[in-house]
Amino acid sequence: MRHTQRLVIIGGILGLLLATLAVVIAGNFSSDKSQAAQVLGTQIEGEPETTWSEPPNTSVPLVTTTDARSTSTTQYTASARILTTLKPKSTTSNPLPIRTQPSPKPALTFLELAQGEVGKRGTYADPGFWCALYVSWVAEQAKVPDWQSNDSPAKLYGIAQRAGRETPQPEAGGLVFIDLGGPGGPGNGQVSHVAIAESVDGDTIHTIGRAAQGGPDVVTRETWTIGDGYVVAFARVQ
Repeated sequence: MRHTQRLVIIGGILGLLLATLAVVIAGNFSSDKSQAAQVLGTQIEGEPETTWSEPPNTSVPLVTTTDARSTSTTQYTASARILTTLKPKSTTSNPLPIRTQPSPKPALTFLELAQGEVGKRGTYADPGFWCALYVSWVAEQAKVPDWQSNDSPAKLYGIAQRAGRETPQPEAGGLVFIDLGGPGGPGNGQVSHVAIAESVDGDTIHTIGRAAQGGPDVVTRETWTIGDGYVVAFARVQ
Protein backbone atom coordinates (compact mmCIF):
# COMPACT_ATOMS: atom_id res chain seq x y z
CA MET A 1 0.00 0.00 0.00
CA ARG A 2 2.75 2.43 0.88
CA HIS A 3 4.59 1.47 -2.29
CA THR A 4 1.53 2.31 -4.38
CA GLN A 5 1.13 5.67 -2.66
CA ARG A 6 4.75 6.49 -3.41
CA LEU A 7 4.25 5.68 -7.09
CA VAL A 8 1.20 7.93 -7.26
CA ILE A 9 3.09 10.82 -5.63
CA ILE A 10 6.07 10.36 -7.98
CA GLY A 11 3.71 10.20 -10.99
CA GLY A 12 2.05 13.42 -9.94
CA ILE A 13 5.40 15.18 -9.53
CA LEU A 14 6.51 13.96 -12.99
CA GLY A 15 3.22 15.14 -14.51
CA LEU A 16 3.65 18.57 -12.94
CA LEU A 17 7.24 18.78 -14.27
CA LEU A 18 6.14 17.77 -17.78
CA ALA A 19 3.35 20.36 -17.75
CA THR A 20 5.79 23.06 -16.62
CA LEU A 21 8.31 22.04 -19.34
CA ALA A 22 5.60 22.25 -22.02
CA VAL A 23 4.68 25.78 -20.92
CA VAL A 24 8.36 26.85 -21.01
CA ILE A 25 8.87 25.39 -24.51
CA ALA A 26 5.72 27.08 -25.78
CA GLY A 27 6.86 30.44 -24.37
CA ASN A 28 10.33 30.15 -25.92
CA PHE A 29 8.87 29.28 -29.32
CA SER A 30 6.52 32.27 -29.21
CA SER A 31 9.54 34.51 -28.48
CA ASP A 32 11.49 32.93 -31.38
CA LYS A 33 8.58 33.66 -33.71
CA SER A 34 8.58 37.32 -32.72
CA GLN A 35 12.34 37.59 -33.29
CA ALA A 36 12.03 35.94 -36.70
CA ALA A 37 9.28 38.32 -37.71
CA GLN A 38 11.40 41.32 -36.66
CA VAL A 39 14.36 40.07 -38.72
CA LEU A 40 12.19 39.62 -41.78
CA GLY A 41 10.45 42.96 -41.29
CA THR A 42 7.06 41.30 -40.56
CA GLN A 43 4.75 42.95 -38.05
CA ILE A 44 3.01 40.34 -35.90
CA GLU A 45 -0.13 41.77 -34.40
CA GLY A 46 -2.29 38.81 -35.32
CA GLU A 47 -0.09 35.74 -35.21
CA PRO A 48 -2.72 33.46 -36.80
CA GLU A 49 -2.41 35.59 -40.00
CA THR A 50 1.36 35.07 -40.27
CA THR A 51 2.38 32.57 -43.00
CA TRP A 52 5.24 30.26 -42.26
CA SER A 53 6.94 28.05 -44.86
CA GLU A 54 6.43 24.37 -44.12
CA PRO A 55 9.57 22.26 -44.69
CA PRO A 56 8.83 19.09 -46.69
CA ASN A 57 9.00 15.68 -45.03
CA THR A 58 10.29 17.10 -41.74
CA SER A 59 10.67 14.79 -38.82
CA VAL A 60 10.96 17.54 -36.19
CA PRO A 61 8.63 16.84 -33.23
CA LEU A 62 5.48 18.97 -33.07
CA VAL A 63 5.02 21.44 -30.21
CA THR A 64 1.43 22.24 -29.37
CA THR A 65 0.52 25.77 -28.23
CA THR A 66 -2.79 27.49 -27.62
CA ASP A 67 -3.59 30.95 -28.99
CA ALA A 68 -4.63 33.09 -26.02
CA ARG A 69 -6.89 35.28 -28.22
CA SER A 70 -8.93 32.41 -29.60
CA THR A 71 -10.04 28.90 -28.80
CA SER A 72 -7.97 27.38 -31.61
CA THR A 73 -4.94 25.20 -30.99
CA THR A 74 -1.99 25.30 -33.43
CA GLN A 75 0.84 22.83 -33.85
CA TYR A 76 4.26 24.16 -34.78
CA THR A 77 7.39 22.37 -35.90
CA ALA A 78 9.44 24.84 -33.96
CA SER A 79 13.06 24.21 -34.88
CA ALA A 80 12.30 23.54 -38.57
CA ARG A 81 10.31 26.77 -39.00
CA ILE A 82 12.89 28.92 -37.28
CA LEU A 83 15.62 27.47 -39.49
CA THR A 84 13.70 28.03 -42.71
CA THR A 85 12.54 31.52 -41.72
CA LEU A 86 15.70 32.98 -40.29
CA LYS A 87 17.81 32.54 -43.44
CA PRO A 88 20.84 34.86 -43.35
CA LYS A 89 20.81 37.61 -45.93
CA SER A 90 23.23 37.11 -48.76
CA THR A 91 26.52 38.89 -48.20
CA THR A 92 27.80 38.25 -51.70
CA SER A 93 28.91 41.56 -53.19
CA ASN A 94 28.41 42.44 -56.82
CA PRO A 95 31.26 40.98 -58.90
CA LEU A 96 33.70 43.42 -60.38
CA PRO A 97 33.19 43.99 -64.12
CA ILE A 98 35.60 42.06 -66.30
CA ARG A 99 37.70 44.36 -68.39
CA THR A 100 38.25 43.15 -71.91
CA GLN A 101 40.88 44.42 -74.25
CA PRO A 102 39.47 46.08 -77.37
CA SER A 103 39.96 44.11 -80.53
CA PRO A 104 42.78 45.44 -82.66
CA LYS A 105 41.68 47.37 -85.71
CA PRO A 106 42.11 45.46 -88.95
CA ALA A 107 44.96 46.61 -91.13
CA LEU A 108 44.05 48.98 -93.92
CA THR A 109 44.00 47.53 -97.39
CA PHE A 110 46.15 48.75 -100.27
CA LEU A 111 43.24 50.76 -101.68
CA GLU A 112 42.21 52.20 -98.29
CA LEU A 113 45.75 53.44 -97.69
CA ALA A 114 45.79 55.05 -101.13
CA GLN A 115 42.47 56.79 -100.45
CA GLY A 116 43.83 58.13 -97.17
CA GLU A 117 46.56 60.04 -99.02
CA VAL A 118 44.26 61.99 -101.36
CA GLY A 119 45.11 65.69 -101.19
CA LYS A 120 48.47 65.02 -99.52
CA ARG A 121 52.10 65.10 -100.56
CA GLY A 122 54.02 62.72 -98.35
CA THR A 123 57.60 61.58 -97.95
CA TYR A 124 57.22 59.61 -101.18
CA ALA A 125 57.15 62.85 -103.21
CA ASP A 126 60.35 64.28 -104.63
CA PRO A 127 61.05 67.22 -106.95
CA GLY A 128 60.76 64.95 -109.99
CA PHE A 129 58.20 62.39 -111.11
CA TRP A 130 57.05 60.50 -108.00
CA CYS A 131 53.98 58.57 -109.18
CA ALA A 132 55.83 55.23 -108.94
CA LEU A 133 57.29 56.17 -105.54
CA TYR A 134 53.78 56.86 -104.25
CA VAL A 135 52.43 53.50 -105.49
CA SER A 136 55.44 51.73 -103.99
CA TRP A 137 55.00 53.54 -100.67
CA VAL A 138 51.35 52.46 -100.45
CA ALA A 139 52.30 48.85 -101.24
CA GLU A 140 54.97 48.89 -98.54
CA GLN A 141 52.55 50.31 -95.95
CA ALA A 142 49.99 47.63 -96.87
CA LYS A 143 52.74 44.97 -96.62
CA VAL A 144 51.93 43.54 -100.05
CA PRO A 145 53.71 40.17 -100.31
CA ASP A 146 56.65 39.98 -102.74
CA TRP A 147 56.28 43.63 -103.70
CA GLN A 148 59.27 45.22 -105.45
CA SER A 149 59.43 48.99 -105.09
CA ASN A 150 60.78 51.20 -107.85
CA ASP A 151 60.78 54.87 -108.77
CA SER A 152 60.03 54.18 -112.44
CA PRO A 153 56.47 53.46 -113.67
CA ALA A 154 57.88 51.61 -116.71
CA LYS A 155 59.95 49.36 -114.43
CA LEU A 156 56.95 48.69 -112.18
CA TYR A 157 55.11 47.58 -115.30
CA GLY A 158 57.97 45.26 -116.28
CA ILE A 159 58.03 43.75 -112.75
CA ALA A 160 54.27 43.11 -112.95
CA GLN A 161 54.66 41.43 -116.34
CA ARG A 162 57.41 39.09 -115.11
CA ALA A 163 55.40 38.24 -111.98
CA GLY A 164 52.35 37.32 -114.09
CA ARG A 165 50.21 40.09 -112.57
CA GLU A 166 49.20 41.85 -115.80
CA THR A 167 45.44 41.70 -116.49
CA PRO A 168 43.39 42.37 -119.65
CA GLN A 169 40.90 44.57 -117.78
CA PRO A 170 41.29 47.04 -114.90
CA GLU A 171 40.07 46.18 -111.42
CA ALA A 172 39.55 48.24 -108.28
CA GLY A 173 42.69 48.22 -106.17
CA GLY A 174 44.87 47.35 -109.15
CA LEU A 175 47.40 49.37 -111.13
CA VAL A 176 46.81 51.42 -114.28
CA PHE A 177 49.81 52.16 -116.54
CA ILE A 178 49.53 55.26 -118.70
CA ASP A 179 51.40 56.98 -121.56
CA LEU A 180 51.23 60.68 -120.75
CA GLY A 181 52.16 61.50 -124.36
CA GLY A 182 48.88 60.09 -125.60
CA PRO A 183 48.08 58.95 -129.12
CA GLY A 184 50.72 60.05 -131.63
CA GLY A 185 52.87 61.40 -128.81
CA PRO A 186 56.59 60.93 -128.34
CA GLY A 187 56.04 58.03 -126.01
CA ASN A 188 54.44 55.91 -128.68
CA GLY A 189 52.60 53.78 -126.13
CA GLN A 190 55.44 53.66 -123.62
CA VAL A 191 54.53 53.70 -119.92
CA SER A 192 55.36 57.05 -118.32
CA HIS A 193 52.81 57.16 -115.47
CA VAL A 194 51.21 54.76 -112.98
CA ALA A 195 48.15 55.19 -110.76
CA ILE A 196 45.88 53.08 -108.56
CA ALA A 197 42.41 52.16 -109.84
CA GLU A 198 39.80 53.17 -107.25
CA SER A 199 36.79 52.04 -109.26
CA VAL A 200 35.84 50.95 -112.76
CA ASP A 201 32.64 51.97 -114.54
CA GLY A 202 32.50 50.42 -117.99
CA ASP A 203 35.32 52.02 -119.99
CA THR A 204 35.86 54.71 -117.35
CA ILE A 205 38.58 54.22 -114.75
CA HIS A 206 38.73 56.39 -111.62
CA THR A 207 42.27 56.50 -110.32
CA ILE A 208 44.27 57.79 -107.34
CA GLY A 209 47.83 58.97 -107.85
CA ARG A 210 50.11 61.88 -108.47
CA ALA A 211 48.31 64.57 -110.45
CA ALA A 212 48.99 64.02 -114.14
CA GLN A 213 46.23 66.11 -115.70
CA GLY A 214 47.08 69.44 -114.11
CA GLY A 215 46.30 70.94 -110.72
CA PRO A 216 48.30 70.88 -107.47
CA ASP A 217 51.20 68.45 -107.34
CA VAL A 218 49.56 66.22 -104.71
CA VAL A 219 47.84 62.85 -104.60
CA THR A 220 44.57 63.35 -106.42
CA ARG A 221 41.67 61.57 -108.11
CA GLU A 222 41.56 61.49 -111.90
CA THR A 223 39.53 59.82 -114.62
CA TRP A 224 40.82 57.88 -117.63
CA THR A 225 39.07 56.15 -120.51
CA ILE A 226 40.03 52.78 -121.92
CA GLY A 227 41.03 53.05 -125.58
CA ASP A 228 41.71 56.79 -125.50
CA GLY A 229 45.36 56.27 -126.40
CA TYR A 230 46.63 57.14 -122.91
CA VAL A 231 45.79 53.96 -121.01
CA VAL A 232 48.38 51.31 -121.83
CA ALA A 233 47.96 48.33 -119.47
CA PHE A 234 46.63 47.01 -116.15
CA ALA A 235 48.02 44.79 -113.40
CA ARG A 236 47.12 43.36 -110.00
CA VAL A 237 49.13 44.45 -106.99
CA GLN A 238 49.71 40.85 -105.90
